[in-house]
Amino acid sequence: MNFEGELREEASLLEQEAPPLLAGEFPSDAFPPVLRMYAHTLSETFRIPPAMFLVTMLGAVSAAAGKGWRLVEAAPGMSNYANLYIVMALESGSFKSIAGRIMKPIAEEESRRLVEWEQRQAPVLRAHLEAAKADVKKSAKRPADASLEADARREAECERKLLRNPRLLLGSCTTAALAQSLAHMDHETGALYSPEGGDLLRVALGLFRDRGMDADLLLSGYTGEYFSQNRVSSGSPRLNEPVLSLLAMVQPIVLRETLANEEARQRGLFSRLLCVPLEHRLFEDDGVLRTIDVTAENDWASLITRTLLFRFEHSVAPIEVRCAPAAREVFREAHNAAVAWINGSHADLRPWLVRYREHCCRVALNLQIASDPASRVLTPEAAEQSVRIVHWILAQLVEAVHSQRTDTLRERIGEFTSLVPMEGFITLRECRRKGFSEAESRQICLLEPRLFELYEHAPPSGGPLSVRIKRAGSLDGLEEAGGAR
Repeated sequence: MNFEGELREEASLLEQEAPPLLAGEFPSDAFPPVLRMYAHTLSETFRIPPAMFLVTMLGAVSAAAGKGWRLVEAAPGMSNYANLYIVMALESGSFKSIAGRIMKPIAEEESRRLVEWEQRQAPVLRAHLEAAKADVKKSAKRPADASLEADARREAECERKLLRNPRLLLGSCTTAALAQSLAHMDHETGALYSPEGGDLLRVALGLFRDRGMDADLLLSGYTGEYFSQNRVSSGSPRLNEPVLSLLAMVQPIVLRETLANEEARQRGLFSRLLCVPLEHRLFEDDGVLRTIDVTAENDWASLITRTLLFRFEHSVAPIEVRCAPAAREVFREAHNAAVAWINGSHADLRPWLVRYREHCCRVALNLQIASDPASRVLTPEAAEQSVRIVHWILAQLVEAVHSQRTDTLRERIGEFTSLVPMEGFITLRECRRKGFSEAESRQICLLEPRLFELYEHAPPSGGPLSVRIKRAGSLDGLEEAGGAR
């Protein structure tokens, strides 16, 4: 079929009814057994729903995977690593400290590598650096000596290697600081992890400066695109293929700020985030002393350690995981569902839904890694489970966006009220001049029918209809003139 025929087929697809978008219960059974078992014991011990732990574990697997795996043939022209950007919105409570247990295997491996590097590699590099500096001094005394340039290069190379470090995790920082850190990390790969991630997101949104978003490297690090930044104070780091993972836990107000940020929507930061608003009911202490299952915790630690070892072995040449044809069909159907939602009742989520299939592919690769890191084929089961998880996240996102927009509208109602006279009317055109779009004015009237009434007016002398707004129950000042409504 040629492209024109495909367009006609696509047009008929758009006319189909969009599938329902219902959250339902969190799909705990979609996760691999090791994750489920550890989440279960944490949930039973701390009396917190397993969803919070499973989403955190998904982020931990992503952080451990780095550039070790790449999914190919999941969609035309598309390939991706396993990195995810997960933002969890949680009320103040004890969970954030518990999340440290889930990330502990990565932190411990990082500490072990740092100690080993400091004890074994750093002393050798420092000795080489001192020797190179001494050779440079000797060569400098002999201007005609051709070895000066070579010695200087050797000194610069030793300094560069000393700056490199085996860190795995990073905290909140600006783009400039992040670029410097990532340039010195193995294979330009790192994970941003913050149990208090409010500042991390606010820095990215540019809320601490006047020049807009500070998220260029976050945008490039999601897709592994070339990044460079010219800064006089911090140098000019160039990253050929940076890959970042993100796991941040924030207060609900920070998530609302993110959803309301138009620049984040326009530039693509919003579309890269898996935003997960999570709430849980507090339970009374029933007096039963519960403990974490040691076997489940050790199995989780072994999974992360094994994932890290695979990553270190394959970061230069990642394991290519090919998408099975049946799995590719699952992703195709997920994409078509997203298209139907975009052209239906969720056009406002277009930036995120455009990446719906990609989110499913990335989650599926993490599920596959957690189940069998040596596998070279993505199974249909992993694809189906990933779609269930991402569908649930999308449903939560729809509710969060609706709630955020309702809150924003209510804040705007006060301003809108001052525009509408107590007696008389204001037209939609006048509202637009005052900073309220036609859609926003109509939304406010629908949201507050007890305050405002929107109606059409036909001029007595003929001419086009005008759309007007007046206070509910008031006169529009045209009764005596016989104004039609």
